[in-house]
Amino acid sequence: RIRRTMESCDAIMVSTRYLAAQAASLGRPVFIHRNGFSQEMLAISERAAAQSHAGRKRTVIGYASGTPTHNRDFATIGEPLRKVLDRHADLTLWVIGPLKLDSAWQPYPRNRVLKLAYVPWTLLPGYLAGFDINLAPLICDNPFARSKSEIKWMEAALVGVPTLASPADAFQEVINPDIDGFLADT
Repeated sequence: RIRRTMESCDAIMVSTRYLAAQAASLGRPVFIHRNGFSQEMLAISERAAAQSHAGRKRTVIGYASGTPTHNRDFATIGEPLRKVLDRHADLTLWVIGPLKLDSAWQPYPRNRVLKLAYVPWTLLPGYLAGFDINLAPLICDNPFARSKSEIKWMEAALVGVPTLASPADAFQEVINPDIDGFLADT
């Protein structure tokens, strides 16, 4: 249905270079319009950033998922993430959204691995501002994952939180290593 819709259009607008390359095969003009943020989102994020980390004693690694499509992506970092948590008692993992944590996470108490329900975008900056590190793993050889934009990085950047991301095309285009994030494929 998406293909039929694109074929009936005079031009196609997408959010990433990967999607543009795929859409170009339809012989229509393709334009890239990267994801952005509204003035409202910026204001909410600035307020959240100003209130972050108040009185907290633990370091928080966080992952926010808007859909269950990221279960496989998150699973790629499960084992190393558990090893980091086991080595560092001062770390906490916050997982926001419909992501399903497998049984390997059951031994961790709630004060170490906190699973939060999906939150609307207007509340998300408040949670992201509580992260010290934002996680954005993707299985980069998967066309669906390659189509993803840098939205996870952007949302975290708006509250001043660096992102540790897979080296997907969109993340490579925006992350300045050692400044606002890191790229890692192992």
